[in-house]
Amino acid sequence: MKTLSEYLQILPLKNIVITTRYKRLTLTSSLLFLVLLIQNIVRTIKNSLVVTLIEPEIISFIKFYVEVPMTFFVLLAYIKVYNLYSSKQIFNFTLVVFLLFFSSFAFIILPNLETYTLDKNLINEMIVSYPHLKWILQLIEYWHLVLLYVFGELWTAILYSLLLWELINRVTSVEDSKKDYPAINFFGQTSTVLSGILITYLFNKISASDYSSDIQYIGYIQLLFTIVIISILLMLVLHNILNKLGKTPNYKRKTNAVLDNAKSSIVDNLKFILSSKYILLISINVMCYSVAIMILEALWFAKSRELYPSAEGFINYQSEVLVFIGLSTLFFSMISNYISSKVDWLLMALITPYSFISFGTIFTFACFIEDKIITSYALLPIIIFLGSTAHVIGKGTKYAFFDITKEMCYVPLDNSMKAKAKAVIDVFCFHVGKMIGALLPFIIFSIFPNYTYNNITTFLFIIFIIVCIIWILTVKNLSKFYNQKL
Repeated sequence: MKTLSEYLQILPLKNIVITTRYKRLTLTSSLLFLVLLIQNIVRTIKNSLVVTLIEPEIISFIKFYVEVPMTFFVLLAYIKVYNLYSSKQIFNFTLVVFLLFFSSFAFIILPNLETYTLDKNLINEMIVSYPHLKWILQLIEYWHLVLLYVFGELWTAILYSLLLWELINRVTSVEDSKKDYPAINFFGQTSTVLSGILITYLFNKISASDYSSDIQYIGYIQLLFTIVIISILLMLVLHNILNKLGKTPNYKRKTNAVLDNAKSSIVDNLKFILSSKYILLISINVMCYSVAIMILEALWFAKSRELYPSAEGFINYQSEVLVFIGLSTLFFSMISNYISSKVDWLLMALITPYSFISFGTIFTFACFIEDKIITSYALLPIIIFLGSTAHVIGKGTKYAFFDITKEMCYVPLDNSMKAKAKAVIDVFCFHVGKMIGALLPFIIFSIFPNYTYNNITTFLFIIFIIVCIIWILTVKNLSKFYNQKL
């Protein structure tokens, strides 16, 4: 009679547990899960606070005046410290910075929000006197919410797009990337469903308490940030374990003397990276996505605020949509996992832009014709539903196809080129794209401070179509270069 250990020999689970490859796969999947859990919680909080306590139009000014300059500074800092410190040190230091900020906001600033907000009467008087400075004055008035918004965006750019995927690319071989990336992404994206359910559950529990609404809401936000803090601490532990597994499959891959030279200037590094047409096409690909999602989100937030004007209602609605984004991501991730070994890179890479141009066009066109057909309030829920559908499918295909195919483009590069190209593309170019998407609203709202997104839907609709067409053409061109590097 066979023993239990002999029966276990035939199970694939045994190999999964003992091999270094699958240990790395488990750890990287867990890190992705935590990064996305934090991203979704912080994104829901920051969007709800900024859109309802200020106005959705302020987002264009946050991106133009604060987010892009801070992103550029982070990019320059990363390229410089990459030559001076190890990837482990950079990763851990970045986590500690975010840990300190989120802790300070949740437990120092948030309970005393009015104390840290500049005098509202004074700001209103200045807006009356200088109407064209309205949005700049509101940036100053709500400086703490602006910082929260920017740190939330930087978490996505730095931890998710740059450091985590740079780590995954570094510990994954070219041969394993096509098999492992869909699996890593599928497990990590389960956090999107969990975070949506968690936010909704906690909101309903706290809303049922006997405390005043303000105390309820502050306690609710603090509880969510507590989850964020615990998750960051877990990430520090998991990252430390991952680094103890030994040399990675890509450890001996050749490096590039220009980028690895600590004495080379930041300008030299940027020129070297952008001199490659392959890297340039990846940059355009990323910028097209960020412009398209910026336009969709701006219109969707503006319409959602009309139906959910309070911060409590807005965050509850956002959490419900988040659940569907998670389910959409898991559905498309299963498709991605199934077809990744059966179809070429181009087909997978085209799914996201085609979903945007299909569902996004329907939503933006509905916003465009809203005031031309009917002014009834009853039409608003339909438009918001179309926006939610475009958002759910767009984000689902983005996480399941766009992110994976983009990361596959980095794998053939050497470690140094890979890390610094990701810094330029995923941090700087991504936010430049969002700045481009915010540029038209920024200009119009600066000239006409009383305008809202309802006044510029025609322009946004046209720009959205043009960007999606450029995006599709870029992906087709990029496919040729990617196949040459395999």
